[in-house]
Formats: sequence, C-alpha cells, structure tokens
Amino acid sequence: MSSGYPDFYGDKAEVMTRADWATIKGTQKILEYGKDPLAAGGFVDLTYNVPAGKVLYIVQYSASMIGYAAGDRELIQSLLFEIEDATTYETLIQQSGQGGINSSLLSPLKIPGGHTFYSIAQNFSNHSETVDIVIIGFEV
Repeated sequence: MSSGYPDFYGDKAEVMTRADWATIKGTQKILEYGKDPLAAGGFVDLTYNVPAGKVLYIVQYSASMIGYAAGDRELIQSLLFEIEDATTYETLIQQSGQGGINSSLLSPLKIPGGHTFYSIAQNFSNHSETVDIVIIGFEV
C-alpha cells in the first residue's frame, strides 16, 4: 500500500481509518460529459489522460439518455456504454441499457499512469437524445 490506496487486484485489501481515507478522498475525480441533441446512431465520448506516476481508480459510472424532443420521451431510449483503456485497447466495461445505466463497482477499475481512459455512450434509438456520462473515481 505504498500509494496509500489498497491493492484490490490480487488478494490484498485493507481496512482504513477515517484519517487515512480523508487523505485519499482529496484526490477524488469526477469526469463528466453530455450532449444534446445527439442524433440516432451518434455517440459521445469522454477521454482522460492519467498523469504519469498516478493511478486512476474508477469506482462508479453512469450514462443516461432521454429523448431530446418531449414527444420522443415515451419511445425506446436504447444506449450502449463502454469504458476502455485506450492505451492497451482493452475494453473494461461494456453494457447496454434502456434510458441509462449506473453501477458502483465492488472492485475499482484501475487505469495506470501514462494511459488514456476512454468512455463512450452510443445512441441506438431511432430519434435524437440528450446523453450524459459521469465517471467517479480517485487518482492516487
């Protein structure tokens, strides 16, 4: 635990005191991007370059979509969501949803320093949408 953050990969984990957690909490990262209108078949993407010497731990993600026109909000709001390590071309999460998806991870996704985090939400509906992506994590 030289970084001050537990190693969730492997069989190491640690219970932390409030004081320990308070120091780590100061590095919280919230990455967010939205677009409206997003045409049918279109996508929004969110890219973040993790600084060298740091590690980005993703603990929660969400993507939401709602019809851009009020009359389309009763229709299907279908989306595809992905999180990737763009440096290694590894897909870490791929999920589809109706109107959105949201997940809190039991074990954080780890993006090493010097790598590029990439997330995408694609509109699979037949009409324009308002789309938002939110990624929550810690950079240590």
